[in-house]
Amino acid sequence: MPRNICLCLLALLMVLTGCVPEASVPPPNPSPADAPTTEPIDGPVVITFGVPGQAIPTYVPMVEAFNREQATIQVQLVDTTDTIRPLLEDLSTSPDEVSRTLAGLADTYIGNGFSEEAEQDLRPFIEADPAFEPDDFWPGMLPETGPIRRLPQSTRVEVFEYNQELFQERGVAEPQSDWTWPDLRQALEQLAERDGNTITTYGMTVTDSSFELALRGELAEAGVAMDHQRDDQSANELLLPDDPAAVTVVENVTQLIRSGGLFTNQFNPDEIIDVQRLVEDQQVAIWPLFYTIPDRPWPFATNVVAFPQIPYPQISSGISNGGYVMSSGTQYPEAAWRWLSFLSRQPPQSQTGAFVPARRSVLEQEQVLEQLDPAVATAVEQALNQPQINPILPAGWIDSAIRDVIQNDVEPALAVEPAYAETQRIWEEVLQQPTPTPGPPIIVATPIPETVAEEGETVLRFMGSEDHNRTALEQAAQTFSQERPGLAVTIVGTEAEQLELAELAQTSDCFATNLFRPPQDLTALLDVRPFLDADTQLPTDAFPPLLLDLLTQDGRLLGLPYTADAPVLVANTTLVDAPSWPPTPDWTMTDLQQAAAQLSQGSNDDRIYGFAFSPLLFVEGQELLFQQARQPVFDPASGQPQFTDPALVNVLDEVVALLAESAPYEQLSGSTIDILDRTDSLLRTERLAMWLDTIEGIEEYTSFYVDEETIDVQPFPFDLGDGGQPTRIRGLHISAETEYADGCWEWISYLSGVDTVVPPGIPARQSVVDSPAFQAQSPAWLISTAEAYHTHWQASQAMPGWWQTRSPQEQEPYWFYQALDAGLQGGNLEQELAEAQTTTAQYWDCVQNDGEPGECAQQADPDYDGRWQIDESE
Repeated sequence: MPRNICLCLLALLMVLTGCVPEASVPPPNPSPADAPTTEPIDGPVVITFGVPGQAIPTYVPMVEAFNREQATIQVQLVDTTDTIRPLLEDLSTSPDEVSRTLAGLADTYIGNGFSEEAEQDLRPFIEADPAFEPDDFWPGMLPETGPIRRLPQSTRVEVFEYNQELFQERGVAEPQSDWTWPDLRQALEQLAERDGNTITTYGMTVTDSSFELALRGELAEAGVAMDHQRDDQSANELLLPDDPAAVTVVENVTQLIRSGGLFTNQFNPDEIIDVQRLVEDQQVAIWPLFYTIPDRPWPFATNVVAFPQIPYPQISSGISNGGYVMSSGTQYPEAAWRWLSFLSRQPPQSQTGAFVPARRSVLEQEQVLEQLDPAVATAVEQALNQPQINPILPAGWIDSAIRDVIQNDVEPALAVEPAYAETQRIWEEVLQQPTPTPGPPIIVATPIPETVAEEGETVLRFMGSEDHNRTALEQAAQTFSQERPGLAVTIVGTEAEQLELAELAQTSDCFATNLFRPPQDLTALLDVRPFLDADTQLPTDAFPPLLLDLLTQDGRLLGLPYTADAPVLVANTTLVDAPSWPPTPDWTMTDLQQAAAQLSQGSNDDRIYGFAFSPLLFVEGQELLFQQARQPVFDPASGQPQFTDPALVNVLDEVVALLAESAPYEQLSGSTIDILDRTDSLLRTERLAMWLDTIEGIEEYTSFYVDEETIDVQPFPFDLGDGGQPTRIRGLHISAETEYADGCWEWISYLSGVDTVVPPGIPARQSVVDSPAFQAQSPAWLISTAEAYHTHWQASQAMPGWWQTRSPQEQEPYWFYQALDAGLQGGNLEQELAEAQTTTAQYWDCVQNDGEPGECAQQADPDYDGRWQIDESE
């Protein structure tokens, strides 16, 4: 059997990652069982199948075969790589989020079947389809009860090869097909040998899964039931630490490991042993067999056997990227089922490695067993037919106890109780986590074929905003391309905000992005004023002049306004009353302070707070309130602090009073993580009556925590000078490097008026706000707020930019916020601000004289621990 185990593991890794050699892909094998099981489907129906990009070549022949057979159903492949990879790379991403994302990409896909909301229960389809034959799957492949959220592609089989000569030398009986765990344990004790402290012969080398098999065998012998509920808690409670069997199990397994009966580096990761060399030198009697190579080149006699049957499967359904799943959002469930049923009858992605078809019929059809050594085939078939009871390890905390005994030399009797207690503690933490809020219904994206340039046709590369619905954007591009012969648009991505303007201009002809970013080279953007002035098709009043002003610099119009974001006050209508709400346009800080005080109710854990900043607006929201003073915190020209300006002090005093009386904040400086978590909790539990937010913030974030039917949204009431409200703009831009500026102008002017593809925010064009499509797809609060702000923009004479204070990058507001915190705790705010200004001025003078920010901050304040803090350990 396999001599080079590394090669076998490499082949297995290729299966796990979907990196399948094209030559190894077997042709599809349709069967009569794929005949329709219900009435014919009125067509044509197009359904999508999402797979990782590297696996697409594997499925192309399967899709082609299915499409040839079906008169009314056609399958299109969707590459899920670009969308899913960032989620998988982010360790904080939940399996449910991955499932929901996949379910929105395609009608069917390769997934894990983890989400009740995102993934269709396939049991009704199975029960209604007499041709499906669930008994054709190996035991345990399909749950006997409850929902079935995926059809397994394949199953992994782990069988074992053993050195017959070692068994004969030790006088140990060779394994038989009906051997038991006690038989194997006794054999391992007899096969292992030691020379003093050195193990000269191991009984068995195991993988993590086969170690678990050994542990389960010991648990079964101890009388631990294996038919528990499918959750970790019931599994842990099956064997309590005061049960004598608990210590016995730990003692027996650790003794096997210490004696050499079992070798696993699971508990000694630093102990590196070449298993292949152990096998070659006949220093191990039994080892896992990955049967990639069908011959047996060892220089001694070997045979193959399955692990003894215990109440646990030898097999595990599917592979790392899951089974075949149907999205709960599909509009064509019957068509999707026919495709999944067809897929389940195809060979798995590869014939190599330890994975075999999940269906008996496919195994026979592909003659998998016939390609193996007869002894291997017998062991594989035996393992496949072993029953599956439960995939959760009973008394899983035993694993931690064994680790403690081996690594820390703790007595088994003393190791079991803390291991159990720690597992219970972790479980209690899990139980205390709030139940996730159900997400919105799944909507499956409609695939749009990639635009391919025909002869004489110009293809524009467009990069969308990260907030774009790519499917809707691609549909708009397709419509545009159909209406303009010779001109087409292809969507090259929706990651514009992640790229610098210069990079965007090189990789795209035109793009949508938010210019509110650190200063960049705006020469990468083409001046579109000449196009706007010459365009007789675009109404002269298409955009409020104030929004155009926000995209104008030095007389150059850097793009067309696309959407705008602005501040709003939001109230939970179940917690406010008429006298306190809604705000009027002439509200002052005093009015806000009084309204928030009226809305605050109760105390301690039941307190309802009258005011807060939304979780995404904690810093900017404060600065927006500070700006009521018409006086920036730092002088825009010199960068010098202006904390003691009388107008600013008066406003800051009102802000501190507002927060101290009505908000859930004990401080404003330092880490905001706890503050954000606190606001999240208040929103979810409906203990926040009014908060400062933005339009995009509500659409993208707050709506996940608050029922949009219970909120009222009003434009921010304060007039920030010169008659205008602060606004952030997202624009449609043309690259200064493009060869197709005229075509790009046609596209961006067209896109600005499309009412079915609008990123979060207020559409810049009044015609879009008034359109039936926008009105139908938008909540009432967004429609009313958009109309109010458009009226405001038309009436205003000037427009301030976004409210974040513009100060030099090296400027440090650390001491400013310390002063506010002191005032929040009841200190003399004016005095605190004066001291903060003195310290900040000393810091800034040092920086202006070429000092390093960290050193300057330390000189100005020896207790400084802000963002420029020097790491003393370096």
